[in-house]
Amino acid sequence: MSRTATVRLADGTTVSVSEPDWCTGQHEDDLDLVDLSHDGADTVFLVDTERGPAQLFHAVVTQAPYSTHVEEHRTNVAVHLDNDYYRFRDVAALYTLADQIAEHAVQLRQLARHLDEIHHHGQ
Repeated sequence: MSRTATVRLADGTTVSVSEPDWCTGQHEDDLDLVDLSHDGADTVFLVDTERGPAQLFHAVVTQAPYSTHVEEHRTNVAVHLDNDYYRFRDVAALYTLADQIAEHAVQLRQLARHLDEIHHHGQ
């Protein structure tokens, strides 16, 4: 942690916090200190569709060092799925998610082959 950021808190005071190197330095003002988080760049997973790009999900490296929830003090990856954020603090769990997404891609390819067969048989 080589940088610091000054953030205005909800009570009108300011606080200087050390930032991890991966933090973008964008901090929301007017929050309570317990709600302050360090966030990396948002990684957005888009796919092209006939109606244009569509977002499957997005993920961000994050840490909330002052949270009342001690587990949020650890750096984690928050993945936005099904209208909510799911935090992956364990590297193995994040690899499992990646493997599951890869398995779904295999199933989608099977559907593509099935559609190709249907089209070739005139149905």
